[in-house]
Formats: sequence, structure tokens, C-alpha cells
Amino acid sequence: MVASVVLFLSPSMVFGVSKVTSLDSLQVSFWPEYDHKDPRKSVLVIYRGRLPDDTKLPIEIKFPIPKGSEILAATSVDLSGRLITKSYKLQPVGDLDELVYEVDSLDFQFEFYNFSTGTSTERKYSFPLQAPVAIDTLRVEIQKPLEATDFTIDPPSSNITSRRAQSNRSFDYYNYTVKDIEPNATINFDVSYNKPDTKPSVDIQLGAASNFTDSRVDRPLFLIGVIIVLIVLALAVLLMAKRLRSASRMRFGKGFKVSDHVKVKGESPSGFCIQCGHPLKEGERYCQACGRDV
Repeated sequence: MVASVVLFLSPSMVFGVSKVTSLDSLQVSFWPEYDHKDPRKSVLVIYRGRLPDDTKLPIEIKFPIPKGSEILAATSVDLSGRLITKSYKLQPVGDLDELVYEVDSLDFQFEFYNFSTGTSTERKYSFPLQAPVAIDTLRVEIQKPLEATDFTIDPPSSNITSRRAQSNRSFDYYNYTVKDIEPNATINFDVSYNKPDTKPSVDIQLGAASNFTDSRVDRPLFLIGVIIVLIVLALAVLLMAKRLRSASRMRFGKGFKVSDHVKVKGESPSGFCIQCGHPLKEGERYCQACGRDV
């Protein structure tokens, strides 16, 4: 079984109203059978690019991608490395789809799943990379699936590195760096390996975006901010209530109780008249001496 994977960078790659004649850098990553459980879309493809310094921002970028691609993220990367998720649209262009979205920084990144690895134990892929515009530095990395054996790439790579992914598992990467890519250049990478099953290398679908400070990561910070605001409001309410209690003490005196100063209907007063001091008998409703209602 042969699965063909094509990286499309067609001449229609236009950024906004201006056409890009070159890219400062472009890194393309192919991660076969990384975290997608569907063998029909089991290759994660990641584009990380940088526009020329004189690019006028914000600007709309357009990339043709294979039809049926499952978009994982379309982002603009700010100066701090934070990955800002952007709205995007897919529009048909011939046999391909075109990913379109606006960026407001020179660095951008987008990721998608596509391509079938099939169910055969013998995997063979062809990764032809076409670059219709000049690229100062092109970097390509191909990740080896964890359970793969007899892994080979043509042309072979002299730069093989290992690093841990967000799954905390270590992967091998076959790296290529090519300088001064001319427009319309094509580079082919033929990959083959054996794998006993179709299980992905990691159990949880993560993609590559979680390696960055995505705007989605700001949500916990937002929740923390909301909690802080609620605490401040609660403290303000408590402080206001305390001030009202203090004002009540100042007005009525310490230990003041409203019930102590309300005459209950039907209650028979006793003691002395508050006006003349004449003794009052129980049940009297006015003073016998001065006539004041009691």
C-alpha cells in the first residue's frame, strides 16, 4: 500500500492584497500516526512560517491544502510566543481547499490532519514539498511513530534528534535544513517503516498547538481574574455592612434594640409618668395628674 502525501504551496499563495515573493523561513512538520485514531486522517501536518520584516500587517494569508483536511488550529504568533487562535474559512480551489485567515504578526502557524496510513503493517509515504516562492531557510522534520521499526527516509537525514512531546514520551525526529530555496523548487521525501497496528503514538488527541501558549490557555487566567474580582466585591460588601453597623451604634447607642422602644398594642404600662413623675397604676392609659397619654 502506498499513501501519497503532498505539501501544497501553490503559486496562488497570496497574503492579502500583496503577493509574497519570499519567506524568511518555513518549517514543515509531518507527524504520522501521532494522536489521531482515524487511520484515514492519521498524519498531522504543521506549518510554521515567518513573513518578511517589511510585510504590512494585518494581512490575509491563503494556503491551498488537501480536500477533507481536518483543521486543528489556524493562528498568529505574537512576539511573546503566544499563539492567537484566528477565525478561518475553507474555500474550494480546483481539487484542493484553500485555508484563508488574517494574521497580525509576522509569525504564523496552522495545523491539520489528513492522509490515510491504511491498515497494512508496511507503511510507505511520499512527501513531495513544492515551494513556488523563494524561501531563505526551509526546515523539514519527520517524526518517527513510537512503534515503528525499520524506519527509513530517502534522502537520508544526517540530523536525527530526540525530544519529549507534551505526552511526556520521547520521539525521534529526522531533520532537514535547506537554504535559499528558489521558486518552484520541489523536494521529495520517501518514507517507509513497519508498524504492527494502527494505534496512534499517544492516546489523547493533542496536536502540536498545545506546545505553545495558545490563547485558549488564557482561559484559566481569565477565570482566576473573575474569582479575584468576586473576592474583592465580597470584601467590599462586608466592609459596607460593617460601616452601616457602626453608624447604627453611633445613632442609637451601644446595645440599642428596636424592640426595647416599641410599645406593644394592648400592653398596660406601669411606673411613673414621664412628664410629671406622678405614680401610675397598672392599666392606666393616661396620667391622673397631668393627663398625658401613657
